[in-house]
Amino acid sequence: MPEERNRVIIDHIAKVRMCPNAASQLNLLKEGITENVFVTGDPSFDSLGSVLPTKTAKNKGKYVLLTLHRDFNADDVVYLKVLMAALEEYGQPVLFPIHPRTQRTIHKNKIKIPKNVTDTAPVSYKKFVNLVANAKKVVTDSGGVQREAFWLGVPVIILRDETEWREIVSLGAGVLARPDTLLHELSNFRGKIIAPPVFGAKDKIKDILYRYA
Repeated sequence: MPEERNRVIIDHIAKVRMCPNAASQLNLLKEGITENVFVTGDPSFDSLGSVLPTKTAKNKGKYVLLTLHRDFNADDVVYLKVLMAALEEYGQPVLFPIHPRTQRTIHKNKIKIPKNVTDTAPVSYKKFVNLVANAKKVVTDSGGVQREAFWLGVPVIILRDETEWREIVSLGAGVLARPDTLLHELSNFRGKIIAPPVFGAKDKIKDILYRYA
């Protein structure tokens, strides 16, 4: 992932490193970074908490939420055609707040969006979290959406060959998929509802920053 290359560069020049979990701390250890390393939890958990609680929708559990924006997916015409074919065969309602990058590829190449897929403009963070919370399943290639679905107890199908948030898959809350396996996962993957530990980070980060200011 591009952001992972940035992470490596920044961590090697940083004075203080704050990790969301022990696995991230172990990555730094493998890179020879042992000083001023702290496991603080995940700031994204605090962001999620700022828009909770969510509202229960009338169609709760009756749709799949889809997001797609990674270049290796959104720019691949064949990938998108196979993906849309899988969604059409699935047949159940899919809500698709469409990323501009993905939308450009679909429109440029006249890729058919199935009738059971409702594509909309991107929505605000608060509204999006409500869509995640009320979904039957989430299908995404986003690292952030993976975590939001996990924390909200919604099964997540990850449209990638690997994920940086490995605990989601290892705990059975999520599964990796490609377009040719998506239909199977939509039909069969149930996901385990995991009660996640508290990952809030803002207080720990604040205390550490005061210490090193």
